[in-house]
Amino acid sequence: MAYYELNEERNGVEIYFDSIPSDEIRAELREGGWRWFKAKKCWYTRQSDEAIAFAKRVCGDTSATSAPKMKQTSNPASNMGYIMPEMNKRYCYADTVTNFLETQESEWVYEMRSGFSEAYMLALGEVQVGVWKDGYRVLKRVLPKFNQEHPNFHIVFEYSLPYESGRRPDVLLISNEYVIILEFKKKNVILLADIDQTVAYARDIKEYHYETRGRSVSAVLVATEMTGEYYNDKGISICSADRLYEALDESVIGNATLCDINQ
Repeated sequence: MAYYELNEERNGVEIYFDSIPSDEIRAELREGGWRWFKAKKCWYTRQSDEAIAFAKRVCGDTSATSAPKMKQTSNPASNMGYIMPEMNKRYCYADTVTNFLETQESEWVYEMRSGFSEAYMLALGEVQVGVWKDGYRVLKRVLPKFNQEHPNFHIVFEYSLPYESGRRPDVLLISNEYVIILEFKKKNVILLADIDQTVAYARDIKEYHYETRGRSVSAVLVATEMTGEYYNDKGISICSADRLYEALDESVIGNATLCDINQ
């Protein structure tokens, strides 16, 4: 079942599904310029006759009058946990760590795929999705304890560095005081190239990214098929998945407060 609403304030159309729509419907949504809006868990686009007709076809002609009304937020950007939709966004997923930990893998992969399609004009292969899942499973094991100790972090996946031709750290953990870069490698051996890649991410974010001024920037390279490893090289932490919590915990000294992730 699905229903749609007209968002007059933003001149938009929003479609709400009670479960993940079929591959065919998702393909039509993307081809028609619809975007996934995680904060409201709906698909949205600008209001037009074509968009309304499509929404009616997907939902049924009576859905607009029978749909429950969604609570509207007059100034959603004032809520620091709220992710505003962007027409030219440069990430696949962004939310608080708390909300991420409550997200099931299938829903998260769906949002990652939708975000990748929206943000990047690149082919998405199953190998890449497998790497995402590998990192997701590590984080779901490690982050509950970290979030209990340091509850005010956002998490961002596949952030594209500005003016860097699509270079994307796997994960960023962000608060007002800290930026922690996580680069995952699904392997049991760390290469010099892996270290240099992670060092470069840390350098670029620390030295050339306006919003990181005054924040502590650190980076962790994680080999998910190694065990019992944790050491430092070239200014970054290198560890196996089972010791990731140690690396994260040592990156945060003092309190962390929730930032405005949209900013």
